[in-house]
Amino acid sequence: MSHSGMGTQSENTSEGGRKDEAEVANPRVRRKLQNRLNQRVSRERKLRREEEAGIQRRSRGRPRTDVQPVNLRVSSMPTSQSTSRCADGETGIVLAGLPPGTSSLFQPALVCYLDSAQTMAVMDRLAYALNSFRAIKYNMDALNLNLEIIKDQNAISYFNAPAATFNTYSVPPSLHPTSLQKSQIHHPYIDPLPIPSLRDALLRYEGLYNDYDFCRDMIGDVGKAGIMVWGDPWDPYGLEVSESFANKWLWLLKSCHEVLVSTNYWRAQRGEADLFFL
Repeated sequence: MSHSGMGTQSENTSEGGRKDEAEVANPRVRRKLQNRLNQRVSRERKLRREEEAGIQRRSRGRPRTDVQPVNLRVSSMPTSQSTSRCADGETGIVLAGLPPGTSSLFQPALVCYLDSAQTMAVMDRLAYALNSFRAIKYNMDALNLNLEIIKDQNAISYFNAPAATFNTYSVPPSLHPTSLQKSQIHHPYIDPLPIPSLRDALLRYEGLYNDYDFCRDMIGDVGKAGIMVWGDPWDPYGLEVSESFANKWLWLLKSCHEVLVSTNYWRAQRGEADLFFL
């Protein structure tokens, strides 16, 4: 009986092997297996690159890193100082730039935005393009900033006050001031940005770019937002920049590693190729 059982098992194994060989011989099955293999190899290769770069993934798969910004091939940096003015051809709004040592990234945008958003119809059309603005407004509330302060040309960041105190328990870590924010006098428009490295970059290159252009490119026009917010307003890894925004401002984004990693992540969720090669 035992020999008969072994024979049956051997025959079944042989038949199973022939069946597997037949399936692998099938072109469709072979392509499917090859695709799975290619995907696995690609994932392993990507994980190795991330490990070499010091990137660690959260439990839900979203990446975060504490490594220094990577070197990227970037576009040429503008060399001439640009003035910061908001001119609306239809409304006639003209807003002069801030005094030396400050900038006006959100100030002109807020004026233009508030002027153009007087009707619900306009608000509906701008709903998608202004998602980044809404996220910034949320962060403004977390920092006890209001629109009047942002619109004040002479306003100075609270972090520059000599006796400024900061409650680290009530504000998300990504909004905590950097050393540069505390040491360099600046307008509070920069403080609600949830990406510390971007805040530092804007301060470091102040005067080498047009603040108003950056703001309009970031908030975008109808359906063409430069920065999309997919996560919590204060989460540096909840943002994605568009290709057109990246192409124009890559020289500024090169030190903002969170933006590069996060953008690639959100594009991958849609099955799109990486925008930045890290």
